[in-house]
Amino acid sequence: MEKHRRGVRRHHRARLMKTREDYHGGATGRRLSPQAILSFWSRTPTPCSCWMCGNPRRWLDEVTVQERRAFQADEARNEAAVEQIAER
Repeated sequence: MEKHRRGVRRHHRARLMKTREDYHGGATGRRLSPQAILSFWSRTPTPCSCWMCGNPRRWLDEVTVQERRAFQADEARNEAAVEQIAER
């Protein structure tokens, strides 16, 4: 597996460049060649951290899916414990 790493890395880089050709309509606000812009978008799908592009947890105080699942599991455990106590 060691000798195939470079080829796999190149494959994924080419795959990302192909899928991200039309990201943001090609607009970067930079004076770069089309190949350089494509290379930039392949490495950086989210170029900034403003409230529209960035982490919704940071800007909108949304909880993550993992946290929602944990809260639901805690609620279910708490309800089961209350039912056990009520049965006594």
